[in-house]
Amino acid sequence: MAKEHFGSLKEEGYLEENPTGTREDRKSSLRGIDVDSALAAPSLTRSAFPLGMPVLHAQPGILDNSEPVFRSMPFVGKEMADAHRSVHVGPVVSPRPLPPVIEQKTSFSCNRPAIEIYRALESALARYDVDANPSKAKFKVTGTVMKEQIRLQVHIFAKSQNQGHVVEFQRRSGDSCCFWHMFADIMNSLALDLADAAAFVKENHMDQSKTSTNDWSYEQSRQLDQLVKSLSLAMLADRPIAESSFMVASN
Repeated sequence: MAKEHFGSLKEEGYLEENPTGTREDRKSSLRGIDVDSALAAPSLTRSAFPLGMPVLHAQPGILDNSEPVFRSMPFVGKEMADAHRSVHVGPVVSPRPLPPVIEQKTSFSCNRPAIEIYRALESALARYDVDANPSKAKFKVTGTVMKEQIRLQVHIFAKSQNQGHVVEFQRRSGDSCCFWHMFADIMNSLALDLADAAAFVKENHMDQSKTSTNDWSYEQSRQLDQLVKSLSLAMLADRPIAESSFMVASN
């Protein structure tokens, strides 16, 4: 009984000193110990952090830098910058000066910027084989009209004193009549984007019907060839009769 009373007295004294009832052994481990010095101690650091604490052992002054830190990005090189610039800026069109002699019948003046004319020509020439050269503002074009291969060149020339540009079409090879059909087809497409081209088409009565010669089917072309052959044979058949009649009349 005395032992139990001693225990109760000890418990009452413990509660008077520690009203919260917190065990003293749980608090004593941190009482009187500086946390910063404890973390810096080698024995505690090795036991809690076997690999070390690089942040706490870093050189002073690294973490408290108030100025912004700029770092170079090695993967953004000159190649990527040039590729980004070429996609968003487009080709550099450099028209040559207007020569003293040009093809007057297949040329027209245009007051739009050279890059705008170049883009419109790209769209109008999309159906043909094209070799474009923006550094000279020049196109080499190959097409087929009524089974005839036509080769032509398109130039963008710059007038003097920033007075606009001249677009010239030159026939390089092929039938002249088929070239004119091809030129008219290109101009009608170009008229959709350039007002000066539309004015040229209207002025020269080049407005095409809905059906272009390039849209002819093979059967239509074959029938046209047969018609031309039959007319030629008829002319040859009538030629001896006409010659004999001429001989009789002359006698």
